[in-house]
This record gives sequence, structure tokens and C-alpha cells, in this order.
Amino acid sequence: MVLPVVLLYGYLNHVPKAQIIAALKEAGPELAGGGVEAMKKDALVSAAASRLAGTRWLPKPLRRSPG
Repeated sequence: MVLPVVLLYGYLNHVPKAQIIAALKEAGPELAGGGVEAMKKDALVSAAASRLAGTRWLPKPLRRSPG
């Protein structure tokens, strides 16, 4: 399942910055570069949504448990 950018944006807009940065690192260490830690929340949400688009990353509540 791949989430559309609009859904990613909506989700990321409602979580803390630290959780957004953790999601980027989890999806791929290269996605967390570019000074994301220094970005303001609105810029971070936009950058993270576009970086996560097309990846197979899902928020933990939407993931299936293995097994």
C-alpha cells in the first residue's frame, strides 16, 4: 500500500516534528538529509510528504503485524 501525498500531508501535519524525522529515517536514511531537523514544522511536513510519497512507508497504526 502506498499512501497518496495528500494523506501523508494530513497525517504528518498532526504528529510532532520528532516523529516526522523518525519516519523519514525509518523509510530511508537518505530521506532524512537536507537539514530536516532545522526546518520549521510546515516546511518539514511538505518536504516529508514529498519524500515519503512513492515509498512503501506506512504509519504504525496502518501496518499489519508480522505473522
